[in-house]
Amino acid sequence: MNDYFLENLIRQRHEQILTEVRAVQLSQLGRSCVANGKKMIRQLILFLSRSKRNTFFQPPATDEGKSV
Repeated sequence: MNDYFLENLIRQRHEQILTEVRAVQLSQLGRSCVANGKKMIRQLILFLSRSKRNTFFQPPATDEGKSV
């Protein structure tokens, strides 16, 4: 085999390995994002359920403090 063929073969294998590594990294990142999102949603639900007066769904107040 000549040098060009070997270099090309090595380059292709290297690119394939990099692609596989990136795929694994993206998969791990995706799982991490989903886990963090679920945790944030649970914390938000807990916060809203513990608040004494749930103002999250209340209409905005006017300047006089009354609902519109």
